[in-house]
Amino acid sequence: VNRTQAERLYGIAADYAGLKGSGLLLDLYCGTGTIGLSMARQAERLIGVEVVPQAVEDARENARRNGLADKVQFHCGDAAQLAAHLEAEGVRFTLRHCANSGAAVGYPQLGRDLFRPGIVSYGIGHQAGLLGLRPVMALKTVIGTVRELPADTSVSYGRTYLTRQPTRAGVLPIGYADGLHRTLSNRWRVWTPCGTAPILGRICMDMCMVDLTGLPQVREGDEVEVYGPHNSVNEAAGLAGTIAYELTCAVSKRVLRVYRRNGREIARELLLRT
Repeated sequence: VNRTQAERLYGIAADYAGLKGSGLLLDLYCGTGTIGLSMARQAERLIGVEVVPQAVEDARENARRNGLADKVQFHCGDAAQLAAHLEAEGVRFTLRHCANSGAAVGYPQLGRDLFRPGIVSYGIGHQAGLLGLRPVMALKTVIGTVRELPADTSVSYGRTYLTRQPTRAGVLPIGYADGLHRTLSNRWRVWTPCGTAPILGRICMDMCMVDLTGLPQVREGDEVEVYGPHNSVNEAAGLAGTIAYELTCAVSKRVLRVYRRNGREIARELLLRT
C-alpha cells in the first residue's frame, strides 16, 4: 500500500464512519508474521517520512546495553524509536500502546499510554491468576440420565474405556459439536458440588459420559461445570495440547448464553437460529 492508496482508503473509511479528520490508527508490525507496517520501509511509503534504518538499530543497541536482550524488548524498542522519529518529522500520535495481556504482567514498563488486555480481562490465562482475577465465563451442562453399568462394559465409541467395577455413569448432553474438544476424552472431568466426575471414553458429537460411582448424591437434572471457576479451562487446554483461547472460542452457537451481573441473570441468548 502506497501513500496515495492509503489516503484514499482512509478517506472512504472516515466518510463511512463519520470520522473525517479524526486521525489514523497506525499498526506497526511486531514480528509475529501477521499484519502491520514494517518499522521502516512501509511506514516511509505510507506517511511519506524518511525513516532512517540506523534509528531502528539504535533502539536495539539501547536494549542490549540495558540488559533487555529479548525480542519483546527489541520490537517495542523499534516501535518507540520509530514513533519518536515520526514525531520529530511532525507526525503526532495521540496514544501509543504496545502491551497486551502478557505484557501487562510481564512487561508493565512497556505500557506507554495504555494497556490492551484481552484474555486476562476474562480471568483466563496464567496472567489472570497473577493479577488475582477470576474467570467470568463458565461452561455448564446437566446430568441427562444415569446408567448402572456392570464391570467389563465398554463406554462410548471405539471401546477406549472399559469399566473395572460396577459403575454409575452419568450421560451429559454436551459433546464436541458444542465445543467440548474430543481430545479431552478419558482425560478431563466435570465439577459437581459433591466432587469431580471423570469423563469415561470418547466424547461424542452430542454427549459424553462421566463416572458418578463415588458421587451418589449427584442425580439426573443436576448442574455440572465443564469449565469455570471450579474447573480451570487453563488446565483443560494443557491436557488438550492447545491454549485456553481455543477452548473458550470453540463453544458453539447452539450452547445457550446466560449473562449474569452481581449473581443475578440479566439476559440469555441462543445464537443458533432455526
